[in-house]
Amino acid sequence: MPTADPQFKFNKKLVRDLMTPKFLNKVSAPPVYEKATALVALWNLKAFKAHGGPFEAGNDFYSATLDMICGVAFGMEDTKSALRHEIAHVQSTNPTFSSMEDGPVYFSQARAIPELEALLDIPKMVSIAQASPFPTFSQFLALLKPKHARAQWNRRALVKRQIARSLPRLTSAGAEGCRSALDQLLWREMNAAKEADRLPDYYSPAIRDEILGYLLGGHDTTAASLSWWVKFMSTYQSVQARLRDALRQAHSDAYRDSRFPTMEEICGTSIPYLDAVMEEALRCGSVATLIARTATCDTQILGYPIPKGADVILTVTGPSLTEPALPIPESLRSPESQESKDRVPCWEDDVSEFKPERWLKLVKSADGSEEEVFDPNAGPTLIFSAGPRQCFGKRLAYMKLRTVMTLLIWNFEFQLLDGPLNSPDIHECFVNLPKDCYVKLAKV
Repeated sequence: MPTADPQFKFNKKLVRDLMTPKFLNKVSAPPVYEKATALVALWNLKAFKAHGGPFEAGNDFYSATLDMICGVAFGMEDTKSALRHEIAHVQSTNPTFSSMEDGPVYFSQARAIPELEALLDIPKMVSIAQASPFPTFSQFLALLKPKHARAQWNRRALVKRQIARSLPRLTSAGAEGCRSALDQLLWREMNAAKEADRLPDYYSPAIRDEILGYLLGGHDTTAASLSWWVKFMSTYQSVQARLRDALRQAHSDAYRDSRFPTMEEICGTSIPYLDAVMEEALRCGSVATLIARTATCDTQILGYPIPKGADVILTVTGPSLTEPALPIPESLRSPESQESKDRVPCWEDDVSEFKPERWLKLVKSADGSEEEVFDPNAGPTLIFSAGPRQCFGKRLAYMKLRTVMTLLIWNFEFQLLDGPLNSPDIHECFVNLPKDCYVKLAKV
């Protein structure tokens, strides 16, 4: 949808409050923290039953992030939590041990409830469209298959059911009754209808599509990012150790009292090295391959004419981002480009390495001593895109990553994995996933 489209502006108005500090702290933070602690409980159980052996972790990240975004989006009840079902399933079953030395331990998965299966189908439908030169027709054909048709029906039924649950509360309590992203959208529509002197359309495609897009954006990419991060922690033991030390120093009260850091402590404490590890994991993980934008006017890029309406494909990996930059003659740059090209410095030649320190710099504090701070502009990155169409959910994504990374490093040591369990290969689908994502845990 073009940025200038009135429908786009209307949709943006619907969701504009979802990334405010008030909403994030009051509505988003509690379910994010609750599900992160549930993931810790699940991994404690799996590590015990696996006798310390390695087990697959990617699916657990998907369950955790799906629970988080469902809690934020709908205020979905805990009885439908994927992690809760997974914990009960692991408690009641025994894993299968590999016949190979140091081989993985296999846990069967709990069957997902229909509502969650329907939400997990969204990225599959997006992948079908991405892989086809005729995306709309391809999705139409996919919906002829019973599993996709059933998932679409369940998604729409879920949204309608959650809307019906929210409306009585909002009608009686007003803005104070907003407990989820959907509540916020409905409250916006309620007020917009009053201002326009029209009947509210609570079941409009705009509200349905915005909440489902919110679910998609807040689930798949976060799970993929955590899957890459945990591989980096296993591979780079010194980074893991330094991160744990930084967390213990920053949350010294929690460490002294042998408890988890609270959500307020996690979100309210500046830890430059944690920020650096997060940013480097996002850069090196590269969960997306490219970004597509449409030129809104005739222009030039490095001397090449780009007509209005042309699609411009921006890679999120490769030269300048995850590889050394290509030499570009200054004569090819526009005057504006020459003036701004040093606003963000180029990465050094070790750009292909996982090195969180690249995001840190020394600055002088008020007393004249030097301190290490996080530099978000240390080098070029397009992980969340940029400009007016950059990732809307960036703040929520950072909150989830920060919370999960903190609690996992706080509780577990990710031991080194060798051979086939730590392959760097990528599985390309809606996002770029690691082909293998295993953890071998020890308590700390």
